[in-house]
Amino acid sequence: GEIVLGLEYLHAMEVVYRDLKPENILLDARGHVKLADFGLAKEGVHEATSGAHSMCGTPEYLPPEILDKQGHGLASDWWNLGMVLFEMLTGLPPWYTQDRRKLFERIRHAELTIPDYVSPGARSLISGLLQRTVSSRLGVHGAVEIKSHPFFRSTDWQALSELRVFPPFNPCRNQDPSSSRNFEKEFTNMSMTSMDKESGADFRDDRIESNTFPNFTFNDESYLTKQFTGDGRTD
Repeated sequence: GEIVLGLEYLHAMEVVYRDLKPENILLDARGHVKLADFGLAKEGVHEATSGAHSMCGTPEYLPPEILDKQGHGLASDWWNLGMVLFEMLTGLPPWYTQDRRKLFERIRHAELTIPDYVSPGARSLISGLLQRTVSSRLGVHGAVEIKSHPFFRSTDWQALSELRVFPPFNPCRNQDPSSSRNFEKEFTNMSMTSMDKESGADFRDDRIESNTFPNFTFNDESYLTKQFTGDGRTD
């Protein structure tokens, strides 16, 4: 539900996200959703079916209109939502294969097969979101179509938007919010190195003291800004 609200907000700001996938869905200390990585997002898009033309995105989640370079709009994000929902319920995106050519062919033409253990409501929602014909896709007329789907019948959208709904998973329950317990050891065991060995230690100390990392806060007089401009100014 919070992912839907996040996309709805972006679309209201005329931004198409274009890279919704599990890796870009973060949880804060209380378990609320935060969308990350806007490197592929495009501003100034206000139509569901047009406004963007770049061939971009993560292969496993690409909608057909991007693959076929037809031009795309806000509705491409709802396709991504369907792909992510399918993966969350089954373990893999639909049509998944490591063979890129076969993957794209399946996304374009293969039948969508949803396992029997997926609930009827979720099956209906996924099927609606993964309509290859954009004009028939659930959400083409806005997030209200998705929010009113039977799958979300019991969702209090106002309470959800105000963070008054208790998340089903609290990553920091009974532990320090700065704990790395919820991250794969393959990453937390990696050694930390600085591109600038001379000032790297000072940068880490400043980052910890200013407490910017936990909340992803931007500081105007940042380390990176000073490094690239020499005087704290950006061009």
